[in-house]
Amino acid sequence: MRGLMYKQLMTFRVPAVIIIFFQFFLTAIAISLYVDDPIRGDGSMMTAAMIAPFILFSITNSELFRYDEREKWCCFAASTPQTSRGQVQVKYYFTLAAHSVMLFVGMLCDTAFIAVVGNTTVSGMTVGVLFYCISLIMNALEYPFYFRFGSEHGAQVKGASIWTVILLIMIYLLFGDISFLLDGNLSDFFASLFSSTAMRWNMALLMPTALVLFYLSYLISLRMYRKGMESYEQ
Repeated sequence: MRGLMYKQLMTFRVPAVIIIFFQFFLTAIAISLYVDDPIRGDGSMMTAAMIAPFILFSITNSELFRYDEREKWCCFAASTPQTSRGQVQVKYYFTLAAHSVMLFVGMLCDTAFIAVVGNTTVSGMTVGVLFYCISLIMNALEYPFYFRFGSEHGAQVKGASIWTVILLIMIYLLFGDISFLLDGNLSDFFASLFSSTAMRWNMALLMPTALVLFYLSYLISLRMYRKGMESYEQ
């Protein structure tokens, strides 16, 4: 399994470096904004620094599969001690490890930001944990399609889901209550949202829910991988 993890890291090293660099870059911008203008540097950019890595990973996660979509490789992988189960496991292990690293780096960045700014209205770690769980759930939904149909068709499914979310957001912006945007109190809105009792309960349930869905996705992907082997190119 260590060899498979090393192979996965090497094939994903460029996106990984870009993601971590971008997180540090946004944190530096957030700190510089506050130093230049404490009122304008209200932490919104720091929130973006916590969210962006998970979005970038979801965009580039097809790279985890692209180099394995050959029938000969699948047959060879099935003959190794890890068998085809190991090929599926390594994708999920790597995804969990990558998310944990991004959350840890985000914690370091948020600590550096708080050291300069002081207390903020919205905890960066709260936002980081929230999107950690959301990203895991999104990957749990996507990975069975990647194993069954390949990264190209799986990316099409992902694109359709993203456009569906964008459409729902646009519908809400057109017909929903957006007074919190018009009043210009976005930070206060998120602060009250994350401090509410209902949100605390949802956050407490979100992590175990994400992990359970991630494990169920792994079980489904085991079956999808065997079926997908037949459709891969030589």
